[in-house]
Order: sequence, then C-alpha cells, then structure tokens
Amino acid sequence: MSTLPNRIAIVTGSAQGIGRAVALRLAEDGCDVVINDLPHQSKLMDEVKSEVESKGRKSLAIIADISKEDEVEHLVKKTIEELGGLDIMVANAGVAVFNPILQSLYLVVFVLIPALSDCFVSATVEEWTDVVHTNTLGAMLCYKAAAKVMIEQGRGGAIIGAASLASKKSNLVVTSPLSNSYRYKSFTAGAFCSSYGSSKFAIRALTETAAAEWGPHNIRVNAYAPGATDTPLLKRMDARLAEILQAGPGVYINSMIQVTAMGRIAQPEEIAKVVSFLASDDAGFVTGKYHSFQTGLLYQARAHVRITSLVTVAIKESYDKILSVSTGHSPGSHLKPDHDA
Repeated sequence: MSTLPNRIAIVTGSAQGIGRAVALRLAEDGCDVVINDLPHQSKLMDEVKSEVESKGRKSLAIIADISKEDEVEHLVKKTIEELGGLDIMVANAGVAVFNPILQSLYLVVFVLIPALSDCFVSATVEEWTDVVHTNTLGAMLCYKAAAKVMIEQGRGGAIIGAASLASKKSNLVVTSPLSNSYRYKSFTAGAFCSSYGSSKFAIRALTETAAAEWGPHNIRVNAYAPGATDTPLLKRMDARLAEILQAGPGVYINSMIQVTAMGRIAQPEEIAKVVSFLASDDAGFVTGKYHSFQTGLLYQARAHVRITSLVTVAIKESYDKILSVSTGHSPGSHLKPDHDA
C-alpha cells in the first residue's frame, strides 16, 4: 500500500464512482481528503466525507463546478484555509455523451424532417460545449490552481488527471454502410463519442505540457486512462448506446467485456490503486505519463458481431423511416446502386 502521511488531497467528482474510490484509497494512504462534486450530489458527498473521517483522516465536502475558474479557485482556497495546504490534486470529474456527429442520419426515428436542422445542429454544439468545458477546461483549471499553490508552498506535489481509453483510440470496429448509396463503409463505436474522445485526447497534451513546465518545481503531472469501469457513468453510457441502437441494456458493457482479455470490466478500486501509486513517492520519477488500463483488449472481428449487427439494423431502419416520412416513398425505393450514381 502506498503511504502518504499527512498529505492533503483534492479529488474532484468524488461523490461516486472512480472519484469516490480514489478519495477513500488516499484516506487509507494517510491523506486528508477534500470531496468535491456538484450540488445535486451533496448527500453522496457527505457520505464519502464521513467514510474518510471514519478512517481517521480529516475531510471537507466542497461543492464546486470545476468548469468555472472562480469556483475552482474557491475550492483550492477553502482547502488551504481549512486543512493547511495542498499536496495532491486529482482532477477526476468528467462527463460522457454518446452522440453521432451527424445526428440527423441516426437519431431521428421519431422526429419529423422539418425539425432536424436547427434541433440537431444546436444540440451538438451544446453537447460539445458541455463536455469540453467539464472534461478539458475543468482539468486545466484544476491543474492551474493546484500548481500555483504548490509552487508557492515550495514542497512540490502531484497533479493527476482523468483521461480515458477513448483518448488513445476507438476500439470497437463496426462495419456495414447505411445503404449502397451512403458512402461510409465502416466506422467505430468510438464515433459515437466524438466530444468525449476529443476532450480526453486533450488531457494527454495538457498533462505532458504541464509536466514539462512544472517539473523544475518538483511537481509531477500524470494521467490515468480507465476503460470500462463499474460506475454510474458507465451505466448511463450503456443506456445511451442502447437508445441509439434501439437495443436492450448491456449492449456497450457486454461489447467491452467481449474485447477484454480478463473477460470483465474494471472495479473503481482497481483504478484507485494506480492513482494512489501516482500520488506517492514511489512514483517520484514518473511525470508526463499517460497510464492506460488496456486490460488486454482483443481486436478480433468476431468480438464485434453483436454490436455490428445492432448498429447496422438500427441505422438502416432509422434512415428508411426518415425517407418514408419526408418523401412518402417506401423504404428502399430511393436507393440506387453505386454505379448508377
């Protein structure tokens, strides 16, 4: 077990899931821990605070939206005032959304054609704004506020961000076009998370840059990149993909299990052990690194059969219904072979 006696840590997004597991692990390691999340999570925050205190450590529960600079600064300032400093910042908070970039081609089974343009273009921009503000801007603000304090304290520190396997590559290859007239012949399940994946790619660049800039101050900056982990967020992502594909629950979770050598998803406590290491002196010469939980991902095509068929059927049916509503033509009557186009 890593030991971090009497150090002070902030863990954002720690009311539940990986953040909660990290907060409790750091408490076991000897840290006083600040629990942070949004107002609607206040009850869960208080529960985690009590669990930290039951381990003999001090704890605060501070509500803050990490996408807003003044609230991040208040979070750090309150931590220093109440606990006496800051040694570890775990920028864990994040959101995930599954949506295709061209939503009108996928998600319009129950939407009339005249409503598509304005509705879906504005929704996509709003989605990107929310995801990038929380995942990327939020992490930058946490890194920045923590580094300021750590430099002033003159004793170094550890800053740790939450990336994702989606910040390296998309894993589930899905083939089959919408139809012979639609030019995309293959795409990946990762294509449904353009905003999320992009925001997590940015964490890698942010982490490497911050590590280079703050290394002279003995501040180490690293990121951890979980795959599918048993959290409330994973369940919401699974439900969203099931909605897109018009499939039952478990379609995303099961697809991830199928391409994992261990044959299961991760537990939050397993991710927390790695964060504990990155925060400890045992990782004293580790900085600017992206630590992924590959779990032996398998890339055999046979592992993707179920999700491939679901995507193909759902998208094809949606596309046919759009044409049927807009033109009055029966499904398939609008199609022409590629050589006639």
